[in-house]
Parts: sequence; structure tokens; C-alpha cells
Amino acid sequence: MPCGAGCSSTCCPMPADAGALPPGLCATAAVALVAFDDDGVILEANTGMAQLVQHPAGALVGQRLGTLMTLAGRVVFDNHLLPVLKLSGRAQELALQLRTADGGGVFVMCSAVRLATGSGPRNECAFMPMNERKRIEQELLRIKHSVEHMPGALLQLLLQGGGGVQVSAPGEAVCALLALPAPGIDAPLLDAVHADDRARVSEELQASARDMRPWHGEFRLQRPGAPAWRAVEARPQRLDGGRLLWHGYASDISSRKAVEAAVAETVRVKEMLLHEVHHRVKNSLQLVSSLLSLQARGIADADARAALQEARTRVSVVARVHEQLYESGAHGTLDIAQHLRRLAEDTLSSLGGGRIRLDFDGQAQPVLALEQAVPLSLVLAELLTNAVKYAFPGGGHGTVTLRLTEDEGRLRVALADDGVGLPAGFDPGASRGLGMRIVQALLLQLDAQLENPRTQRGACFVITMRACSAAGAPAAPAVAG
Repeated sequence: MPCGAGCSSTCCPMPADAGALPPGLCATAAVALVAFDDDGVILEANTGMAQLVQHPAGALVGQRLGTLMTLAGRVVFDNHLLPVLKLSGRAQELALQLRTADGGGVFVMCSAVRLATGSGPRNECAFMPMNERKRIEQELLRIKHSVEHMPGALLQLLLQGGGGVQVSAPGEAVCALLALPAPGIDAPLLDAVHADDRARVSEELQASARDMRPWHGEFRLQRPGAPAWRAVEARPQRLDGGRLLWHGYASDISSRKAVEAAVAETVRVKEMLLHEVHHRVKNSLQLVSSLLSLQARGIADADARAALQEARTRVSVVARVHEQLYESGAHGTLDIAQHLRRLAEDTLSSLGGGRIRLDFDGQAQPVLALEQAVPLSLVLAELLTNAVKYAFPGGGHGTVTLRLTEDEGRLRVALADDGVGLPAGFDPGASRGLGMRIVQALLLQLDAQLENPRTQRGACFVITMRACSAAGAPAAPAVAG
């Protein structure tokens, strides 16, 4: 029957006074319209219906309407829509899913009316796409599921006139999380906080209220048994009347705190073991040094005795490194400036008998990894020993200068004396002495350069190397034996 809006199409499902569907819906309407008999066979379909299911409008006529629906849609159509139409003459706002030509599906809301015509009953139905509505409903369900299964709970904190902070109208999840008395009843937050954490939490909240900045708090609950840790992330908001309200989220971080405690204990045990290792290495090296000293005393040959004493000195240098690591507690790195200063003072004192003074200038304060500190110490010990032995013959007095500077990650160690100087044509790289051969091997291990600048008086050696802490120390190349 016509819609009364200048259209003669019989696809309009009902007259304006029928009440089920709006008037003016014709073959070109955006709403999908379809007419079908009591067996569900399509009699007419408009363009909107054809577009909805992606079929030509003419191709729909003669098909069973149920074939354009998914299995779930057919169940609604056969078991609800058709029976209701036959019984009451109309069916409104039924949700079902149509099947498109490409195999997809589209959710629709349908309303139908049953009309009496001269040729028998005629059913007319309008389909309104509801994909967007369905998407929003599904998103709301997803959000609801996420909120219900989140590991924490949303809460509100209200600042009281006296400075206290109340948990405002806590829900069941908040009460369970913070061990509060009952849902819906305001409760002081600090009552739930462990006594040892209350002062800190109170100070954090007051600072958040004063500066209007978010509060990120972690605290233990006031309850017996194993520590139960909670975290709260909350943002303050100034209300009418000057009151302050925090909107936040509370969560259980007991598992994380347990892992952190286990890691801290592992680190503590590791440091204790390294501490003991350095102590035992130092003692072992000192024992070797003592054995070399005893052996040297029993040898009549002066050259052999001197060789053993030099070996003992080198062992003592390595032992000193481990001793300082043991004393400092920094098991992988060493404050090299202070270490080299002590090494120079002790070497000059023991070998020079107090006749050679040290002038130290530690402009740089680098921290070196153990694999750099040991060979650098040995190099400096060899150079200091040579200075004592050769720079001041006949028991002369003098000064040894030690300078440490650093520039763009490069450490420069300069050792100079005011003694008699080096022999003419001296080349450290070509020297056949054991001490200088050891120096060259250690420099190779450090990937360092040794310079021998000429001075007006005495000798000077400059070591340049890349300074690395334990975390960034380069792998030391192998040294040929």
C-alpha cells in the first residue's frame, strides 16, 4: 500500500496510523524493507535491503528470508518473529544477524507488522543496521570484564579538615584490597597502613595536596602474617568549597616486592662471596710474596736474590689491588687515583728509604674495572722501581711526580723524576730488560700507549689509555707468553 508521501510502492510496510513503523518508507529508503509471506518467502525488497545483504534487489524476490540470515538469526526468525507476527500481528525490536553475499554478517534490529490483503496475509519488516551499536555494547562488555578482573580497584580519597585522609565510600574490591571494615562506609586510610609506613605515607599525601601533583604511594598493610604490600596511584582534584579529592587506583604489589626482596638478597649474597674471594686472593698472594722473600734470603747469588725480590714486589702489587677491593666493598671497580697514589708512596718508601719524595696531582678521579686496574698498577710499579734504582744513583735524593688527567674518556698517567735521566738513545719498546718487557706486554693488554718525551732533567713516561668502568670495560686482548 502507498506511503502517502507521493510514492505508490507497496514496499511501505504499513500506513501512518499503524504505529509500528514510520511512514514515508519507499523503495529508495535507506532503511532495509522487505515483504514476505507466512512461509518466509520474499515478495518484495527495496534497495536498502539489497545493499544491506549485498544482493541485487530483484534477486531477493522468491528467496526464503531465512537464507539471508545466520544460523542464530534463523532461530530468532523461525521460533520468535514468525510466531509472534501470526499471533499478535506485530513484532518490535528483535535483534538478529543477517548474512551478506561475501559471507560476512551484519547485526540488525528488526520490527515487523502483519497486514491483511485481498490475496491473503502479508508480512512486512524493516531492518535497522546495528553494527555500531553492537560494537559499542561489546566494547562496554570488554571494559566491564576488564574492570571486574583487574588486579586492583578504583578508589577515592577525601582530605579531611584536620588533615586526615578518608577512603570515600569504598566498594567491596577496595575493602578487600585494603582490609577496610565494610563497603560504603568511609574509613581512614592510615588505619590500613602499617605503623612503620604511616608517617611517610602521611607526608606524601600532604605534599600531593600542597603541590596538586599525583601521589604514587607504596605501603604495607597493618595486619599480621607475611607483609602485604599495596600501591596507590591517585590524582588530586579541588572540589567546590575547597575540599580535595583524589581519584586513584589501588593494587596488590606483594608479589613484586617479594621478587625485589629475593633479588636484593641474591645481590647481598653475591657481594658477600666476592668480598670473601678478594680477601682470600689477597691472603694467598701475600703468602706467595712471603715465600718468595724467604727463598730470596737463602740464596747467596745477588742477581738471583734480586730477581726473587722483584717477583715478590710484583705479586705484592696484585695483592694490594685485591686488598683495596676488599676494603672498599666495590668488588668490580677501583678508584684508581687513590690506589696509584698509595702504591707510589709505598713503593718509594720501601725501596727509596725515604730519600725520594712523591709529588702527586690527581686531577682525574677515574674508576677502573679490575681487568684494567691490575695491569696498570703493575706497569706503574715497574716504572717506579726503575726510577728508584736508576734515577738517583749513589743514594741521592730527589722527587718523583705522578700526574693523572682525563680527557674525553682517555686516561693519561704521567710519571716523571728529576734524576740523571735515561741513557742516550733509550727506546722503551726495544729494551731487553725484564721490567720493560713486562711493561710492554701489560700495555698491549690494556690497549694503551707509552710515550717517552724528552725533558731537560730526569726521565718521563706517559701512559694513555681508555678509561672504562666495570660495565663498559673492553675485553682485554690475549698477551703472548
